[in-house]
Parts: sequence; structure tokens; C-alpha cells
Amino acid sequence: MAVQPNGERVVVDPDDGPRIAINLPVGPAASTTTLMPGVTSAKASEDLSYVPVVKSSGSVQIASVISSPSAPTDIVYELDVPSGTSLVQDDRGAVVLVDDQGAPFGSFEAPWAVDAGGERVSTRFEVRGTALVQVVEHRTADVQYPVVADPEYSWSIFNWAWLNYNSAYSSNQLSVSISAMGRFDLATNAGQFLVSGWNILNRDFNYYTSGRWHSTLYQQWECHVLGGMAEWGTYDLELNRPSNPNWRSRIGMSPLSATCNW
Repeated sequence: MAVQPNGERVVVDPDDGPRIAINLPVGPAASTTTLMPGVTSAKASEDLSYVPVVKSSGSVQIASVISSPSAPTDIVYELDVPSGTSLVQDDRGAVVLVDDQGAPFGSFEAPWAVDAGGERVSTRFEVRGTALVQVVEHRTADVQYPVVADPEYSWSIFNWAWLNYNSAYSSNQLSVSISAMGRFDLATNAGQFLVSGWNILNRDFNYYTSGRWHSTLYQQWECHVLGGMAEWGTYDLELNRPSNPNWRSRIGMSPLSATCNW
């Protein structure tokens, strides 16, 4: 995977997905400043600058720094994407990139913006052709500048996955946050999502997924994906759940605690 930020654009070229470019609205005369190795700030004006950062998860975050009310409220990112690509906005405000065959290959999570006092500033995405527009309502009396707004591009079906301890169940668990791309894939091709997601977990947590917890973890994964169990922000797969090969017969039972291998 290669990510190439410079003064005008961020090029994302994953090993397992289409190449795209995110054009920063700065113009060819933009000035740039190296903040640290690999991190460059592009200045569009005295009121607006951009800092693209490659995160440890592999996603690309573009922090837009708004310094005064004179900065625009609409920040327009023109995208260079493969022919036939559609930008689809979901009900959470995220935007998914979908190819001409209807398959997702990347997404921008629902945006956020905060001011210098740590207060949230109203923001949203709008789709205009192949342009992603972040609208930041920063011209209100209570806003403290600078305001930082954040489009973040990812090309994985997960935002993250990690092993942690759940004190409520006295158990270690694998917790998985599904990305906007993942939610689109799940809604349109659950079988593919089931396989792709498990392959990621098996790659990154093989000690657990191929060990003595394999059966229960895979059953819980299947239950979340195919059984339509509630997401509640993450899929949590607890290691101390008993194996239940016949979990499918319990889908739809009430209460929820009676389903799958709960």
C-alpha cells in the first residue's frame, strides 16, 4: 500500500483495492510546511490549512484546520476515482465508494468537527458528483477558533479490531468495529462479508481463532453477521462462551440472551 501526500493531493494506492486521489482544495500556489517526518501541512489561505496523516490502522485522515469565520463552510474534496464509481451516503452520514459492479472498495466515515474549546461543531458530508463536500457550520457566536474537521478514508471492512477484557462477562473478547464500507458490504453481500471478515480476524488473531476458542468465536461471528444480531457499536466475541453448533435454531428466540451461544 502506498499513500502519497503532497501539497495538492493525497494518493491512496492499496495493495488490495483501487487507486484513488483526494485533491485538497488549496490551488497550485499552496505553501507547504513539514511538521514532522512524513507529515506535511498544506496552507490554502490564512484561514484554512490541511494536514493529511496516515494512521496506524492504515486509514488516511485529513485534518482541516479552520482559523477564522472568513474560511469557507463548504470544503470540497474532488476525488479521482475509477470510471463508473458512485459515492453513496448511508443513514449515518458516512460515504461509501462503490464500483460499477456495485461492490464497495472504500469509505469515508461520518465526519466530525471540534473547536478549540473541545466543543463539537455541526458538520456533515454532501455528495456532489465525484466530489466529497464537508460542510462545517463554524460561523456561530459560540465557536472558538481554530476548528478542526476530519474526513477519514479507509479501504477496510473494519475500522479496528482488538482483544480486550469484558468485566461484565469476566472474559477476554475480540471486539470489532465495522466500517461504513463493511456495513455496505454486509447489507448487499452478507456471505462475502462473513468470509472476508473472518479471514481478517484469522490473520490478525490466529492464536485465538485457530485455537481452542475457534468454534465459539466463529459461531458468534456467524450469529452477528447472518443472524442479524444488534451491532451496538461493535461485534464482541467472548472467549468464554460455550460452543453451540446448533445456534441457528435459536435465532429469533426471546429474550435476546437466549439466542446463538448466549
